[in-house]
Amino acid sequence: MRSIFLSLVAINIIVLLMQLFMGSSEPARSDFAPPARALSGASLKMLNETEREVPTKKNEIEKSSAANNNEMCTMVGPYAQLLHAEYLVERLAAMDARAVIKSVEVPDSVAYWVYLPPEMSEKEALRRLYEIQAKNIDSYIIPSGELANGISFGMFNDQSAAQSRLEEIRMQGYQPKLREVERTHSETWVTLAPGEAEKIDAAVWVDLLNQQTGLEKRQNFCLGVAPG
Repeated sequence: MRSIFLSLVAINIIVLLMQLFMGSSEPARSDFAPPARALSGASLKMLNETEREVPTKKNEIEKSSAANNNEMCTMVGPYAQLLHAEYLVERLAAMDARAVIKSVEVPDSVAYWVYLPPEMSEKEALRRLYEIQAKNIDSYIIPSGELANGISFGMFNDQSAAQSRLEEIRMQGYQPKLREVERTHSETWVTLAPGEAEKIDAAVWVDLLNQQTGLEKRQNFCLGVAPG
């Protein structure tokens, strides 16, 4: 009887242990999982909306920049002295009109350059120069720029004079080239952004332009001028 009793106790213990083991192996459940999924969905939606908004803002900036480039600014000048341009800027500011001073490169004239194309190195250019000067031909090495290490035979204001020089060098056995070079000079102008010049009365503009001989007021495309 005792052995039967002990067997029943052992069986009960084994069954209890199996129930405990099987119960602990089940995955734990969390009541907070659904809210986490809802938050994830909301985040994805917000990200998509942001991605749609970025190109829109970029397009608005590009359109605004293009519009500014097509607008017309008012330019007053040219001023022989920077100080006089500064005086005008101060007077305009006193009348609540914003202006800036700009240096403008203006085409002046065309020159004609007779030259030999660049050599492979400075050493080769020197060798060519010595060879040419040994024939009593006025020339020099071009020190920098696109034609660096080339040989110059002079720059001429008159095209016919340049052509004569070209033929003279050819008769010495060389193959020179002729290039037109545009000369420019710098002018000082006072520039007003769109809408700024309209703040000044027409009679006042007449007085301002009469302050110096040769001044003019013109319209030009706005380049690098921020709107007021």
